[in-house]
Amino acid sequence: MDSTTASAEPPAANSITPPAQPTLVRGLSLLDSVLLLVSGVIGSSIFLTAKDIAGPLPQPMLFLLVWVIGGVVSLFGCAAFAELGSMFPESGGQYVYLRQAYGDLVAFLYGWMLFSVANGGTIAALSVAAAAYTGQVFPIVSQEHVILSLAGITITRAHVFGLLLIAVLTTVNVMGLRWGALLQNISTWTKFAAMAAFVILGFAIGKGDWSHFHSHGVGLTMGLHPTQLISVMGIALIAVFWAYDGWVYITWVAGEVKEPRRNVPLAMVLGVLVVGAIYMAMNMTYLYALPLGEIAKHDTIAHAAAAALFFSRRRRVALAADCRLLLQRRRYMHTLGRARVSCHGAGRRVLQAHGAHSSQVAHARLRPHRTRHLGCATHPQRPL
Repeated sequence: MDSTTASAEPPAANSITPPAQPTLVRGLSLLDSVLLLVSGVIGSSIFLTAKDIAGPLPQPMLFLLVWVIGGVVSLFGCAAFAELGSMFPESGGQYVYLRQAYGDLVAFLYGWMLFSVANGGTIAALSVAAAAYTGQVFPIVSQEHVILSLAGITITRAHVFGLLLIAVLTTVNVMGLRWGALLQNISTWTKFAAMAAFVILGFAIGKGDWSHFHSHGVGLTMGLHPTQLISVMGIALIAVFWAYDGWVYITWVAGEVKEPRRNVPLAMVLGVLVVGAIYMAMNMTYLYALPLGEIAKHDTIAHAAAAALFFSRRRRVALAADCRLLLQRRRYMHTLGRARVSCHGAGRRVLQAHGAHSSQVAHARLRPHRTRHLGCATHPQRPL
């Protein structure tokens, strides 16, 4: 028998070919990844942080400069994570990096922290916030409508709406990657449209004043010693870094990004640049509408700036309710986007990677059509 005949000999009858394990679909393009990052970063913080920055920094140049510094520092973090993302192009983000650097114990504790505190709390908080904003636009789901009060626990329609929102977002993601990406893109483009309208109309027809950009005798150092100035800048940067928080989300879903070695680092850099440009545009609009002294007095700066830009002094009080209504609708879309990122699997990708290396965690198991659903590790060594 020649070698060709020998090589064509059929395998033994008792040999079993192991079934191919399902994997995540790499269906997120570069645009999807950038929009996921931008939507995860931009939330309600851009409407809340101006007061905390204008207070310690009553100097227009420093008020805007601190946003540039925050963006540059975030880009430094992106550069480090871009290198890690290229080295380990799989879902899990920090969990994978910590496991590779410090071993299973540190990564295991980090995964449990996300599972029990960070992601669950974030989803709950964003859902409550979205329900609260919705209740102000549509009073039928407001917190004033109590459904059940028992043993000191009160359940309102807002609570039910928040739970329903989590269920809907989860269902969309279980349906498949493209449906989840579509919802993410719609919410992100809605954010862009709302903020673009605010900025463009504010400068085009708004009743602002360019004199608000002048220092009016306040020097760049504000008369402070360099150490005092650094301390004041540090206080302002706390709010800025909170506003920039979230760019790491894209590393959590690297297992679903096309060409992750190229697109994950590029999406982080482009996403932070887009976020920085949006934040600068929004804060310049705030400053065009109101002087820093007034900005430091308003918690809801977007509402105050819109009232100053688009309404006369006599009509501001009468139209404040309408302005507040529009603001609540916009905040709802921002909060929905953040909740969408959390439910999209950013945290569940970490749990999936966590469950692959641990037999004692409730983790995400892949369904045959390669999306995620939460399942308990009932079998000690059952793989994903």
